[in-house]
Amino acid sequence: MPGDQRQLHSPQLPQKSLTFFLSGYYGQGNLGDDLLLRATIEGICRISPAPRFVIRNEGDVALLKGAAVPVELTGIDRIASDQTKSKVRRLVSTLAAYRRHLRQCDWFVFGGGTVFHERSSVVPLAMTLLVCLLARLMGVRIVALGVGVATLRSAMGRFLLRYIISLSDVFAVRDAAALAECTRAWAGHRVMLTSDLVFTMAGGLRGPGEVSSSMGVPVVGISVYSPALLHPETGDRISAVMRDVLETVLVRGWQVVLMAFHHSHEDSKTRLDHSALKQLGDDVSPEYRNQIRHVVLDAANMTEIFDVFSEISVHCGMRFHGHVLSAIFERPFVGVAVDNKIDAICGLFEMPVVNLDKISADAVVNAIDQAIASRIDPALLAKCEEAAEANFSLLAARLAVLQPARP
Repeated sequence: MPGDQRQLHSPQLPQKSLTFFLSGYYGQGNLGDDLLLRATIEGICRISPAPRFVIRNEGDVALLKGAAVPVELTGIDRIASDQTKSKVRRLVSTLAAYRRHLRQCDWFVFGGGTVFHERSSVVPLAMTLLVCLLARLMGVRIVALGVGVATLRSAMGRFLLRYIISLSDVFAVRDAAALAECTRAWAGHRVMLTSDLVFTMAGGLRGPGEVSSSMGVPVVGISVYSPALLHPETGDRISAVMRDVLETVLVRGWQVVLMAFHHSHEDSKTRLDHSALKQLGDDVSPEYRNQIRHVVLDAANMTEIFDVFSEISVHCGMRFHGHVLSAIFERPFVGVAVDNKIDAICGLFEMPVVNLDKISADAVVNAIDQAIASRIDPALLAKCEEAAEANFSLLAARLAVLQPARP
């Protein structure tokens, strides 16, 4: 890293070496978040000379080993998740860690992902605002690149989002659903619509030439969001539906790749994708199990990502970046929508989507049949790649204004 060294059509770039604090859910064993980290680092390396990076993380980030740029891991998320300490002590320690690391930074960067949400409460948004206020007090500029915004249910959540946006030099969202939430927060006029950062990696992921068509027996890639299968009220029903979908496909003689996007990381106490998918595979009739292959996808192993998405005929699942990667490899997909980002990407590429609250095996199988007869529009994919690169063009423009190049 960095890989692709494309040049942007942007203002003359500053000569000063800058330090960027990258904030996201990194080092938590999630393929999508770690791909976003890689895309953010590579994108900034294209627009800023000799940058340094300070990373918000929880566990190790394998893809950073041997990185060609200076990288410092903070472990800040381990402080915030340490249940042996009181909430007040965790808050104070976390803010102290941010202050210590921000001293050396010029820019605070939200590098994609659904980092703005209130899934259980407004606490995550409030914490994000506190960190942004701290950064600005320390003279650190703030940008959000290709971020997602989950549906905000409260007026307080929308107020916090509006305040965060007001503190940002650039606030760029990845899809129309995120833009709609910003508009509901009365901040849409300050927001740019771009695309997900992983689309900037399309050329490197696919390699040279056109993507080949999958041949022979159809291969269905299936992904899950394990918390949905563990929900105390609906998890058993959703698991049963996905198991019925799996069996229906296997009875046809099709092949299945069970794709784990979120794998175990240190100190994890939750059942993650691999174990949830293993249970699904174990529950099908023994006669069909030889048609199933399990893979654990990791951003440090780009070859396996290429192999899996070149092999499948269609992706069906709950993982947003499974759909992004499917589009990059020109594979159709079926969204099982757990939040607004799945609806958004399926709507963008005109792919079928089944909402989790209305899920049935028949609905999902019918959607697979509909999708497998569809194709990804190469022109639309190219627009997504261009819009994703615009995140870094926007940042480059701000760098040129605030730290102009020497004559």
